[in-house]
Amino acid sequence: MKNIFLKFVLVVGLFTFLPSPKVSAQAPASSWYWVVESNTRQKKSSIVRFYNKEHQLVYEESVTGRKLDIKKPKTRKLLDNALQQVMVTPPTYAILGNRKP
Repeated sequence: MKNIFLKFVLVVGLFTFLPSPKVSAQAPASSWYWVVESNTRQKKSSIVRFYNKEHQLVYEESVTGRKLDIKKPKTRKLLDNALQQVMVTPPTYAILGNRKP
C-alpha cells in the first residue's frame, strides 16, 4: 500500500512540474545560405557561392587578394549582409569586392 502511494505521488509530482506543451508558429527562417570555397594551393583566393531555398546556385563571386576566414565574426557578418542583398535582387556586379584589407 505504501509503495503504491509513493508511486502515485511520484507520478503526479513528475507531471505537475513538467512544462506544458506549447504550440507556437515561428517565422520561417531563411533557408538561403552561402558557401565559401578556398584552395590550399592558392592561399589568397576564395569563391563565395550563394544558394536559395531549393539549393540552386543564385550567385557566385571570386574573391582574390585575400583569404576569407569564416571563423571571424566580421567576415560572417559581411557574408550575411551580402546574402541579404542577393535575396532582394540577384546582383549583376561584384558584392564583396576584390580589395585588400
